[in-house]
Amino acid sequence: MKGNTRDILIGVVILVIVLGGIYLIRRQKTTPAPLPTPTPISSYEQNLKDQFNITVPDNVQKATLKDVSGGVGEGLATRNYQNSKFTFTALANLEDPVGGSYEVWLERGNPSDANYDIIPVGVARIAKGGYLLDYETSKDLSDHNKVVISLEKVLDTKIEKRILEGSF
Repeated sequence: MKGNTRDILIGVVILVIVLGGIYLIRRQKTTPAPLPTPTPISSYEQNLKDQFNITVPDNVQKATLKDVSGGVGEGLATRNYQNSKFTFTALANLEDPVGGSYEVWLERGNPSDANYDIIPVGVARIAKGGYLLDYETSKDLSDHNKVVISLEKVLDTKIEKRILEGSF
């Protein structure tokens, strides 16, 4: 009888260990994915909300644009690719361009990279107390992570003077 009790006890312990392992494995598979961390709001985005009563949607990627020319300009770009539609918006607080215009570009990689690409997406227009560009295409340009706003005297395929830059 002592041998049977010991065998039963060992069997119960093994069964508990096996069932506990199965429970833990199934629990890990059904654990929901963590929620994405909200993008912190930039000071420029807060200025947009306060000064121009503009709210940037939460479902877009955002990039803060910083002045790289020695000036004090700033900007915000957003992008979204959904339902086979890529939408991009850039809003910049810049001085009036002297003898030229502000052109907006989407850039992938660095000029020394084999897959480097830069796409001019348009000329920013005066709107809402700054310069604005809205761009839409069916092509997914999400791999172009860098935004450049340049000062251009001639609109062509080369950047003349980088003014603002930022990355998604």
